Amino acid sequence: MSAPSDNTSPPPYELASDPTKYSSVPPSHPYGPYQPQQSNYPPPPLHQQPMQNNYSNPPPPIPPSPVNIPSNPVPTTIHVLRLGPRPMSMACPNCNQPIVTRTTPNAGLLTFLLSLGLVLIGCFMGCCLIPFCIEDCQDIHHFCPNCNAFIGVYKRM
Repeated sequence: MSAPSDNTSPPPYELASDPTKYSSVPPSHPYGPYQPQQSNYPPPPLHQQPMQNNYSNPPPPIPPSPVNIPSNPVPTTIHVLRLGPRPMSMACPNCNQPIVTRTTPNAGLLTFLLSLGLVLIGCFMGCCLIPFCIEDCQDIHHFCPNCNAFIGVYKRM
């Protein structure tokens, strides 16, 4: 294959034989002086002027409005329910009806600690599950029988 003939560029062997023939590089320096290449992009703007502030002035702060605090505030009461392990008669905090709570036992911290203790002493073939069957080892959850609202928990530990 032969190289395409182009009249504007000489073949590489001619350029290598006489470098001053086709270039403007002076022979005293192998690369010549630095000449920046021409760019198609416009030059970057010179920032000699101060930058404009495109933001509007912030609005003035709004003074706080006076709050009317009553001289005798209404006291709020917090009802702390003391729940026990057995069903209790009380007024439901959700439906305000007089009720006797419905209780369900659920495994709690004491149940798991007793089961772990049984495993550590060697009862691991099912005997370690005995605390999950005894209601006195479990936490008691209280519910309203009318509206089924959760009322509270009696924790054994």
